[in-house]
Amino acid sequence: MIKTILSAIAVLSLALSAQAQEQITTEQLTQYAQVMMDIDSMKTDLTAKSNDLVKGDPLMDGGRRFNDIKGADGDETKLAELNVTAEELAAYNQIQETIDKMKFVFKNTYTEAIRGGIGATQFNQIRSALKTDPELSAQYAEIVEKLQEPESQEG
Repeated sequence: MIKTILSAIAVLSLALSAQAQEQITTEQLTQYAQVMMDIDSMKTDLTAKSNDLVKGDPLMDGGRRFNDIKGADGDETKLAELNVTAEELAAYNQIQETIDKMKFVFKNTYTEAIRGGIGATQFNQIRSALKTDPELSAQYAEIVEKLQEPESQEG
């Protein structure tokens, strides 16, 4: 009896998943692709700005000192073993604070891009479907490739 119920639930779940995936139009998939490309661009920008902050500070020794301090994770003993100066720690904290603010702005912008571009529900539905539907994933890859074509021709 339990096996029958579990089998019925599994079949129903697959049917609902397939129905949800069938409802995804090319237009919706294109909107999703545009949103994801925008997000990827924002992510790349955030990474570049973060790296510039870290590498641009002379006390951070091209980022090596930043990584050492970050690896100590606030542990006073580890910081002492690394001979971290108060000046280096202050510079690290300032950089980390700036990066945290940029991440906060990114997260809000990311959320707004999803809401404004396609909507959270549809975004999550498509993201989920892409993980389980190879045909939809292939269609998505084609759309992304087409959307990127003008970029490569402009540069």
